[in-house]
Amino acid sequence: MRRLLSWATVFCVSITGCATLPILSSGQVGCPSEEIQIANDEQGWATRTWTAECRGKLYYCTAFSSGQQGSTQVACKEKADSAPATAPTPMAAPAPASPVSSGCQYDTQCKGERVCRSGRCEDPAPR
Repeated sequence: MRRLLSWATVFCVSITGCATLPILSSGQVGCPSEEIQIANDEQGWATRTWTAECRGKLYYCTAFSSGQQGSTQVACKEKADSAPATAPTPMAAPAPASPVSSGCQYDTQCKGERVCRSGRCEDPAPR
């Protein structure tokens, strides 16, 4: 009996379309079934493929029926664009640091408690 039920499920979903393709696609593409248009419906032995279009986006969908489990798995993937919408802009190279002939630019270049003032390491002002 279980085997008969499995084959009935495979036959029902993959051949006659007991569940309509917009309904099967709806949860996968995130659109209500009444907004989905179906095209390119092709049936295999235990698989069915189609394209679903909704709100200007195209999805490739597949249903696979497992004869042993009696279940159907549906997956849809959005069509990837073949070219990016905008070309990436090259990154500008960072400006080279100005060479320091002598002295300092930052306090961290000075030893101990000394600070950098006007390119020279000096003792900090007394507190």
